[in-house]
Amino acid sequence: KRIVQDLEQTHSVESFPRIRREEDGDYKDCVIADLSDLGLGQVVLLRSDNTTMYLTKDLSLAIHKFQRHKIDKSIYITAREQELHFKQLFAILDRSFYPINVNQCLHLPYDLVILPSGKMSSRDGNIVSFDEFYASVREEIARITSEKGVSSDQVSTIDAITDGVLKFPMLAVDINNTI
Repeated sequence: KRIVQDLEQTHSVESFPRIRREEDGDYKDCVIADLSDLGLGQVVLLRSDNTTMYLTKDLSLAIHKFQRHKIDKSIYITAREQELHFKQLFAILDRSFYPINVNQCLHLPYDLVILPSGKMSSRDGNIVSFDEFYASVREEIARITSEKGVSSDQVSTIDAITDGVLKFPMLAVDINNTI
């Protein structure tokens, strides 16, 4: 909230992004950043009850990482669905008084992972952990190799096959494609 208050106080109507508390309409009493000049629309930073949005938290985190931890680069790896969010975040950072070079920020989007139960989503709890996935693949490889006459005590062989089975498809699939 402090960051939004700082942005509100230091950005005049002529500055960019324009940050203001809306007085009427759909965003009444919300603090918004107007990024329309960049084709990024308006984005809410604080709700009318002064609670924060994900973007507000990401602004705070970015400032914290660059100022306190003196990082060289910040890479955000999220679903492609978040592209607008990160364009808006970087636009606000780029035009704020905070000394952050947005060229040091990178959003690396990937497409969706679709499970039999639907879209993979940590927020909804619809995930398969890597450990679960690895164990399942390894178990299936151990079963198949056993059927082919490979001794199940050849752990290094089963582990090497499992690693290859998992790595090749990940490297072969473009991050812009649905898996």
